Amino acid sequence: PNANGTDNLGQNAYEDLVQRMVYERDAALKMQQSKVRLAMLRTAASTFFMSLLFELRIRPAWDIPTMATNGLSMIYNPKFVAGLKYQEVMAVMVHEVLHCALNHMGRRKGRNPVAWNLACDAAI
Repeated sequence: PNANGTDNLGQNAYEDLVQRMVYERDAALKMQQSKVRLAMLRTAASTFFMSLLFELRIRPAWDIPTMATNGLSMIYNPKFVAGLKYQEVMAVMVHEVLHCALNHMGRRKGRNPVAWNLACDAAI
């Protein structure tokens, strides 16, 4: 044990947990504020994207590297989002919404998921 009665391994795990919580808080706030900023653009394109975006459940996930969608949720890595500027978050949100608008999940069928995702990303 160290001076405060915990071992270094326990202290590191605690610090990692606290850091993850900070990332999750900051990223969740940035996601919500980016959603509002998109809504405030009030262009035809932003209205279209917002109607799709508001249908998606936005939730954090540490097991993905960036952001993704399954057509029902917009999933984001909190550390990734926390490191982006608002304009970048909004751009990635629009990118993910386009996957939904173009029905990429429904059209994949039996295709290779990695190759399909790359092709869909290129189309966007």
